[in-house]
Amino acid sequence: QSQQVGALAQENTMASSQTQSRPVQLRKLLSACIDCSRAAGKLIRSIREKGALQAKDKDKGGDDGSNGEVDEKDLKDPVTVADLEAQRLIEHALNYAFPGINTVGE
Repeated sequence: QSQQVGALAQENTMASSQTQSRPVQLRKLLSACIDCSRAAGKLIRSIREKGALQAKDKDKGGDDGSNGEVDEKDLKDPVTVADLEAQRLIEHALNYAFPGINTVGE
């Protein structure tokens, strides 16, 4: 079974190196992801402590003049300023550390 895992990992590495301009060392990527996650967590806590989460519903893009803001109890798919800022921080940091890396956010 370990041979299957090794073969799969090799396939994934080859596939990812074909889609990126240069291969990424997984240990460096993992380390950067951990650092980004910690920094994003601090940012989220800071925004939450200031009471500035500003929860909005993703489904409501502000076309109705409400700017997407609704009562918390009515949120079906919430997103906060903290969510958006954390995603921006992570994407910026990873793109800085690994130029050309593809990131997908929620």
